[in-house]
Amino acid sequence: MKKFYLKISALAFITAFAAISSAAKASVDHLETQEEKDLAISCDSGDGKYSACTKLVEILSKKCDSGDYESCGTIGIIFTDLGQYEFSSAPLIKACEANIMSYCSYLAISDILFTGNLERAAKVFDKICKQGISEEEKLACSIRKEIEDCSKDAKYDPLMKAKEIIKGL
Repeated sequence: MKKFYLKISALAFITAFAAISSAAKASVDHLETQEEKDLAISCDSGDGKYSACTKLVEILSKKCDSGDYESCGTIGIIFTDLGQYEFSSAPLIKACEANIMSYCSYLAISDILFTGNLERAAKVFDKICKQGISEEEKLACSIRKEIEDCSKDAKYDPLMKAKEIIKGL
């Protein structure tokens, strides 16, 4: 069980850096117009003007609906930054279904921390696992197995422990 918690911590740490760098890049580099870039700066990851965040989400939603899945992922991160977790999953799922693994990682960690959807987190870890052999993917494979094993053991609440570990980072 201790190995499970250590692996969750390691994946969270790796994922946080991957998602943060991806989100930061997406929030500026992915944006096409100066208006979008200005809104992203004003939104400031949810710490800035709320109106700028909502306007940016509105613009990116149109792009997401047109098949720009980087925009979908960016929307999911904005909603997460704003604490609106009930709205973050759908765009992150779209980005993950488009095989953008950084958003899959972000979705899995969000599921553990915010929505409590351990079943979907396990499926997303499985998807990441099947993508290749990078360290993050190897860790995702291991965590997927640990979640499955831990979920079968009535003595443990893997979701609560995973939340504690991730929040402690």
